[in-house]
Amino acid sequence: MAGADGRVLFELAGAEPRRFSPFCWRARFALAHKGLEAKLEPVRFCDKGKLAASGQTLVPVLVDGARIVHDSFAIACYLATPIRTVRRCSAALPRVGSRSSSIAGGISRSARI
Repeated sequence: MAGADGRVLFELAGAEPRRFSPFCWRARFALAHKGLEAKLEPVRFCDKGKLAASGQTLVPVLVDGARIVHDSFAIACYLATPIRTVRRCSAALPRVGSRSSSIAGGISRSARI
């Protein structure tokens, strides 16, 4: 069932094999950016049972060996860490006072509103 190196990406699929979720696209882009492969497992609206092991009802969900990561942003952060440990992505943002931190801070503040 697992793809290369035991990775499986569960993503939303409709009646046709077309994948239309932009959140799942983000997870695919993150995998492609890192040059990693995964088995792509379609999940239709009525197939939520496929996600039971993850404890989630929403996609995307990445199963990487024994580790389960959900949410496209969390998947991108997980894939970005060299030792594949999940940590808060905000720790990777520039420190306060740097020129780019004001831009990143403005984006994160506006996203919370």
